[in-house]
Amino acid sequence: MARSDAVSKTRFLVLNDYGMGGTWWWVHARSEQEVLETFADVEVVHSEATRAEAKTWGLDEADVDGPTTPPGSAEARAERDAQRGMPGFGALVGRDLLYLSRRWDEDDAPMIYLMEVGPDGRRLRQVELTEDGTAYRSTPEDWPFNPPCVDRYDPAWVPFVIGREEFEARWTRAVHDPSRWDRGPARPSPSGPARLARALLAPVGHCRTGPEDRVRPRTASSTSSGTTLRRPRNGRVRSWSGSPSW
Repeated sequence: MARSDAVSKTRFLVLNDYGMGGTWWWVHARSEQEVLETFADVEVVHSEATRAEAKTWGLDEADVDGPTTPPGSAEARAERDAQRGMPGFGALVGRDLLYLSRRWDEDDAPMIYLMEVGPDGRRLRQVELTEDGTAYRSTPEDWPFNPPCVDRYDPAWVPFVIGREEFEARWTRAVHDPSRWDRGPARPSPSGPARLARALLAPVGHCRTGPEDRVRPRTASSTSSGTTLRRPRNGRVRSWSGSPSW
């Protein structure tokens, strides 16, 4: 029996959330795991209310076995295909909490970022360690956005894994300074949450934005820039003023 006939497919609502907005598709697959194994930097949205609303958006549809995919999802598929043959592919899948540390040098103030990441790829806690040894801690309450940062199938993250003990030691000694986050809205690039996370750009906005502000997507008239779209169509962007809780 052919693989495509062995198990019936379900239509999943799939989102690439990059903080200021996101790109949506319907994807036909046998399981949520198959969606995540096929497309990089995406998440499956389970909220029945969001799924019902999405049915009115006129979204493009993709199939994990299809020869063609809509704009955006094609790039996500190609990226996943490129990762699949690399050492460490999928090595972080299945872990509950993940602890990561990475240095970012391309700024006037080089810094080491330590993150506690949940199963959905979003940060739960973060420590910024400056060159003078000062450590600042923050949580989703401090950030304007918190898109998924870590695609656990992506082997690029494997070298940056640390133990919980190391993270907790830094967290305990770090100070909380809310004024560090009062810098206006973040402006992440629409190149995909995992790519933003890999860059770990400095404080505001680059995989460092705050989470489930539980703010629903903004409703406004459409613009060519995609920053205030009323609804997503054919893989276009839908923007919001915080990361919605799906």
